[in-house]
Amino acid sequence: MLKKFEGASSFIHVICFALFPVLFLYANNSGQVVFSQTVRSQLVIFAFAALLWVGFYPLFKHKEKANLLVSLVILLFFTYGIAQNYCMNHSLRGYQLFGFKIGVNTYLLPLWVLMVSLVGAWLLKTKRSLIPLTKIVNMFGGVMIALVLFNIFSFNLQSQSLSGIDAFMQKPQEEAKKPVVSDPLPDIYYIVLDAYSRDDVLEQMIDFDNKEVLQELEDRRFYVVKKGRSNFNKTYLSLCSTLNLDVDYVNRMHEFIAQEGASVNSLDKLFTQNSVRGSFFGYYKKLLRDNRVIRFLKEYGYKIVAYESGYEPTEWQDVDQYRYSGFNLNEFENELINTSMLVCMKKIQTVQNRLHRQRVLYTFNELGNETNTENPKFVFAHVLCPHSPFIFGPDGEPLQMDRKFSLNSKNLDQEKHHPIEIMKGQVQFVNKKILEMVDRILSNSKNDPIIIIQADHGFRMRLKHEGQVKDNIDRTYAIFHTVYLPGQNYSDYYPTMSTVNTFRLVFNQFFGMDYPLTDDVCYRPINKLNERFEKVSEANLK
Repeated sequence: MLKKFEGASSFIHVICFALFPVLFLYANNSGQVVFSQTVRSQLVIFAFAALLWVGFYPLFKHKEKANLLVSLVILLFFTYGIAQNYCMNHSLRGYQLFGFKIGVNTYLLPLWVLMVSLVGAWLLKTKRSLIPLTKIVNMFGGVMIALVLFNIFSFNLQSQSLSGIDAFMQKPQEEAKKPVVSDPLPDIYYIVLDAYSRDDVLEQMIDFDNKEVLQELEDRRFYVVKKGRSNFNKTYLSLCSTLNLDVDYVNRMHEFIAQEGASVNSLDKLFTQNSVRGSFFGYYKKLLRDNRVIRFLKEYGYKIVAYESGYEPTEWQDVDQYRYSGFNLNEFENELINTSMLVCMKKIQTVQNRLHRQRVLYTFNELGNETNTENPKFVFAHVLCPHSPFIFGPDGEPLQMDRKFSLNSKNLDQEKHHPIEIMKGQVQFVNKKILEMVDRILSNSKNDPIIIIQADHGFRMRLKHEGQVKDNIDRTYAIFHTVYLPGQNYSDYYPTMSTVNTFRLVFNQFFGMDYPLTDDVCYRPINKLNERFEKVSEANLK
């Protein structure tokens, strides 16, 4: 029995090390990741561990030796990207030696291979009992799993501590349903182009004149909001305010928590910051998915159509019609790849870019081709473009960037190529797709539709231009925003409107509502938890 127990216990650390990469990434993105997004990754890692064992066991003919090397390879494999990122952020990006550039992978990859080789050679030669070492590694693996499970547990406990927000989030009492002004009810297209900045900001930041596409849209009888703004400069906050017709709910949410006796600051001291931030993100996500616009339109018989986005909070799969481009990597899987040794493989980056292109192109090419229904429809499409990564040329030709795939614009600072021309090209591509998409929607619609095309925020990266660093902290609220209405009555629209008034105006004009317009204010967070905000002064807004 003892031998059987020892044989089984030698696998404990392998299981722990195979579980750790997924659980660690999940715990550090609490509230932002749905557990189902992790399942495919976990199965792949278990299969990877099994293949390693099948390869190592014939070499060693010894279970403990094979298991120890499997655990080491898994640990090094899934920390490589983290180590690479650390080097990139601490002036270790590379060196010049005799005129040759030595990049991070040039010295980091051999170091990882050397560690595996040395340990493998020692295991191959040693005659000592490895049971004590196995017990130590088992204990180490168990501690790692315990710590990460505590992080996940703290998030769940944190969420329960803030459960009073559920009362705050109860569906607000809507005004009584009124006879509609428009007959028949128009289809509504709400298209969000991520990080598409306003024309004056594009001209200042990347020397790009965007007036041509704006004129084309005006020729098609669109109203262009010349000085349009988002109310927040983060996607989930911006869309929450737009789709819930309310810009101040974030501060009222914090006040509600305080009234219920839950101290965010004390919770932050007790639990990890990620778990606190994740709790708030989870509530924002609920507000985003069960939003006021959709509830309102369903009362009038609208069918909801949503497109795959690649951004979990806007993956509305439980709607009447969910349209997706086929197999793709989710946000969690892309980030897991970036923590692993796969990050140094150009082929993997090519696959990630290709799948992201596939999703963006599918949405642009399919909008307007939705299956016709007897009911009016609300079509929601969140397109992660012209947001980075910059992988589209001006005519849509694929670009292969010399950096890891990421939706985080901060990584642009690691870009070897000059980003100005690349950004211009991607905006030009988006402009062409906008006009194609608009023409298709208008030509395929039985009745004149409502088309809203706006950004969730402006682009947020700092760009190097002629040796200077251009910053745009407050310009991140300046967005591309244009609207097409049946009958083209734009008398209530104005140049400085913000996104929170988007659907207030639509519901007033076409559904006979009398929503007052709310103040066009912009908010920015005053702490890292994104749960308390202050207004951005008009003097700082462009």
